Amino acid sequence: MSKVTHVLMVTVGFESKFQIKSLIELARWLDLFVAIVPRQREEKVDKALEEIGRFCREFIGREMTVVEADLANPHAAFQTVRKHLRALSPLELRLDLSGGMRALALIVLAAVMGTLSPYQWRLLVWTEDLNLRLDLTDLFHIRLLPSPTPLEQEILAKLGERSALSLQELVEELNRPKSTVHKALRRLEAVQMVAGERVGRKLLYRLGEKGKAWLSLRG
Repeated sequence: MSKVTHVLMVTVGFESKFQIKSLIELARWLDLFVAIVPRQREEKVDKALEEIGRFCREFIGREMTVVEADLANPHAAFQTVRKHLRALSPLELRLDLSGGMRALALIVLAAVMGTLSPYQWRLLVWTEDLNLRLDLTDLFHIRLLPSPTPLEQEILAKLGERSALSLQELVEELNRPKSTVHKALRRLEAVQMVAGERVGRKLLYRLGEKGKAWLSLRG
């Protein structure tokens, strides 16, 4: 089985503080650091890129891979990023779009969503003061998952009302055949919308992070 490469990918604009902060946070985790920059860029972008590269070499002990995207041709830019992602497979990606230009960030995000499965990447964004790193992954992942069936939606709603329920309790609550409810739970577990946890002799089901995100978006 091929080794999974841990990749931190960032977009670079006029500042270096966001990317350096992510490098510090993920230094022990990452195998590869990739910076995406516009092909046609201002001197301020090159200066930020130089600062990030120097920090990566001197303090993290890794070289920075630079990928240039042609923003004048969004389709070509999309394909450039996508080709690079495919070349790194198998990978686990942390995508930080805090410091890039809007067009660049959107193209990179589209390439990631169009290339990787929902379980291969997480989207991270720093607040301007660097005091808080927001993980926005589930807001995007939930759109990539198959829509829950009516029964699965009922199960998610029931688990949202109660902290945990067993299979038998769900069967009684929903008034459905046990085998039907069990199959629905298995499907929800497979996409991490529901998680099973054994408590004593009972197997209890709770909402997973994606199930919570689905309910929050629905309500």
